[in-house]
Amino acid sequence: MASKARPNGYWKDEKNVLNESKRIMKKHKLKKLPTLKQLSQLGYSSLGWAISKYYGFNYFREKLGEDNIRKPSGFFSNMEDEQLFDYFRENHSGRNIRYIALHDGGAYQEVSRRKLKEKLVENGILKRGRRKNRHFASMSKKVFVKYIKDNFLGKSLAQIQKFDKLLYDEIRERRLASELISGGLIIVVQRANGYFRDMSDSDLVQYVTKNYSGQTLTDLHKGDSKAYLEVSKRGMVKSLVSEGVLTRKEREKGIWRNLDYAIEEGKRIMNEYGFQELPSSKKLTRLGLHKSFISAINRYHGGLPSFRQLLNERLGIQSNESKLESIINCYVGGEDE
Repeated sequence: MASKARPNGYWKDEKNVLNESKRIMKKHKLKKLPTLKQLSQLGYSSLGWAISKYYGFNYFREKLGEDNIRKPSGFFSNMEDEQLFDYFRENHSGRNIRYIALHDGGAYQEVSRRKLKEKLVENGILKRGRRKNRHFASMSKKVFVKYIKDNFLGKSLAQIQKFDKLLYDEIRERRLASELISGGLIIVVQRANGYFRDMSDSDLVQYVTKNYSGQTLTDLHKGDSKAYLEVSKRGMVKSLVSEGVLTRKEREKGIWRNLDYAIEEGKRIMNEYGFQELPSSKKLTRLGLHKSFISAINRYHGGLPSFRQLLNERLGIQSNESKLESIINCYVGGEDE
């Protein structure tokens, strides 16, 4: 039975979450707190989401008197190759490489560092994990959401983008991110205030290099907006691009003079951020990715208000003035009758 709705702020109270955890464990006769995936399968996705977002499963396992299942530092690096092979035989036999990357990152990083992935496959411990050509666009919403639940439950959008770009693009296309997050299927990675601000320049560069090497500035902004803002604030974008850590999306010279191109870019921005109407220059600037767009509109296409009106006409959106005029006409027409 699915968990019932709770009042606002309920899950932020540690006592409530702890009591709910104990109640569910007692009800289902469980000796250990279930994983995020197991809680969702039992119908308690809200509880799993709350633990993951606000506290962390390891913290709650300790509160419940369980052993912390997180591997100690050096757990894999201290193993001999044969011990590492035994670990995979016992815990991941028959699984594919992509599964390990998603669900046992420490083990995956260690076999990658030692270049043992091929040997694990050759010895029949792991499968190569060839990707099937999945046509996400042809899936119904129900099937699509079930696929995410079965394969990426408890992962963040950034992790999905890293491991399955086609799936990530389809989520964005369908505008399902907020629904998946509120439903507890995927999570928002929460970091402490000042997480990036307190990093040294070298640590920040290392973070971006490790997580976004070879990707575009747009990818960084979508995947980690706070990291993007900190990089921009420190004036590091140019150096990261020149050093090949990040790339810029190249545009044809003079393309911004083309009105049709500018309109398509305006549509893309509205779709990407879920705007009903193109926002103000101030709001676009805060997004941090559309300086060239704003500059082009002001320089070549009569300024933002005129361009917004033209864009609305192309999209069939009534301006506020037109809406008011329609209401007045309707009202006046009703009086005449």
